[in-house]
Amino acid sequence: MPGRGVHFAAVVVADENLRRRRALRDVVDGLDGIDFVTEASTALEAAKKAQHADVVLMDCTLPDAPIAEAITLVRRAAGGVSVIAVSAGNDPDLVRTALDAGAMSFLSHTGPALTVGDAVTAALRGRGTVDPDLIRPVLCHYAELLEDARRRDRAWRPWSRTSSSTTTSAGTAPATRTGSPTTRSPRRHASSPSATPSRR
Repeated sequence: MPGRGVHFAAVVVADENLRRRRALRDVVDGLDGIDFVTEASTALEAAKKAQHADVVLMDCTLPDAPIAEAITLVRRAAGGVSVIAVSAGNDPDLVRTALDAGAMSFLSHTGPALTVGDAVTAALRGRGTVDPDLIRPVLCHYAELLEDARRRDRAWRPWSRTSSSTTTSAGTAPATRTGSPTTRSPRRHASSPSATPSRR
C-alpha cells in the first residue's frame, strides 16, 4: 500500500464503543504520515492487529481485560508498539495504572482532536504525552496525598515531644554542680611592688 508519509505507519484503534472508535479513526486517518488505520473492539483483537502496527490507541474499558492487562497483552504480542491509553474520565489512579503498565501516553475522550493527533505523531517519534486536561486532576490528587502526610506528621510531632519530655523527667536528671565555685587568689608576680619587701 503506498504511503502518504515518509515511511509506512499503521495505527490500531481499539474501543468497544463504535461511535468513539470511528471518531478516533477519523482523526488518525487524517494525519500526515499515517498509511493504514484498523479497528479492534477487544484487547485480544487489538493484540493480533498490533503485530503489524506502530501505534495502538486503546480505550481503558475494553470488555475482555482491564487496561493494565490489555496493555500487557498488546505489548507481548508486539513488543515495539507504542500504546496510547484513552479514557472518558480523569481518574489519577487509572492514569498511573496505564502508564505503569507501559502506556506511552494517556488521553481523554473529551479532549480536542488536535491532542489525539499530537499524541499519535509524538508516539511515532518515540515520545509520550499526557492530555493537559488530565494533568491538573493528577496533580491535585497528589497534592492532597502530600497534605494528608503533612497533617499526619503534625499530629505525630506533639506526641513525640510529650513522650520525649516524659522520658526526660522520669529518667536520671543531669548532674549539676553544687556549692559556691572555688575562688583562686591572684598570683603575685615578682615585678609587683608588693612582691619584694622594702628595705629601710
